[in-house]
Amino acid sequence: MIKKILLITTLLASCQLMANTTGQSKQGYIDQITAKIHSEWRLMKAKDGWGCKVHIIQDKQGVILQSSIGDCNTTDKRFIKQLQKAIDKSSPLPRAPTGLFDSELTLHFKVKGDIDVLKSLRDKANNYKYKAAFNKWLPLAKNNHMPSQYNLGFMYSSGKGVTKDLGKSFYWYDRAAKQGHSASQFGIAWMYQNGVGVEKDINKAVGWYEKAAEQGDKAALFTLGAMAYNGSNGVKEDKARAKDLIQQSADQDYSKAIKFLDKHKF
Repeated sequence: MIKKILLITTLLASCQLMANTTGQSKQGYIDQITAKIHSEWRLMKAKDGWGCKVHIIQDKQGVILQSSIGDCNTTDKRFIKQLQKAIDKSSPLPRAPTGLFDSELTLHFKVKGDIDVLKSLRDKANNYKYKAAFNKWLPLAKNNHMPSQYNLGFMYSSGKGVTKDLGKSFYWYDRAAKQGHSASQFGIAWMYQNGVGVEKDINKAVGWYEKAAEQGDKAALFTLGAMAYNGSNGVKEDKARAKDLIQQSADQDYSKAIKFLDKHKF
């Protein structure tokens, strides 16, 4: 059974969260969230006037189940990425005082599918209930829920909860990738590059790496950067582009990119 969740709409402006609700008690709680997220901010600071609306879904223990960022007044991709990273790292948030947000408690049908998936993810990680997770993800995946499609792709590639089947792995990664899921785009790029679950096709591999990198996927950024550095797999050698791509990956704490920058000269 899905427990009630707390759906809070907040506004981030110049690294400060402000409640859309009124009342000093609620504002005090939002201030605590502000401090927690601010403490996780890394690498860059927001410029004056930059802001985004942030929607946070958390359980009653403060664990963030889902968050989204929208309506930004800046197009700076690094600001938005670092904001999302700070939000993710801030979980669990301080627990809300009892009764403070009773009117916001919800089982909103629009997010119920995502909550089911995230709950099953925790079950998988903690209890290895892969088969139970698969049964939850499959109907969602068939209904074009991208995270579920990605999860099925992973399960079929690793044999977790299902019989290993690289063809089915590619099928689910491909469905999610075509909808714009960056991790799935990286997945099928790697499969095309290595001929795993599909016929090897370097051109298609590079094309999907490019799509994933455009969305800021750190693994894709590094892979393309390494190709550009070495001039391999049909990617023209370009040290300047390689450095930029790998630096973007390293800025997201991708260990391979960090090690590459330490080892190689540009």
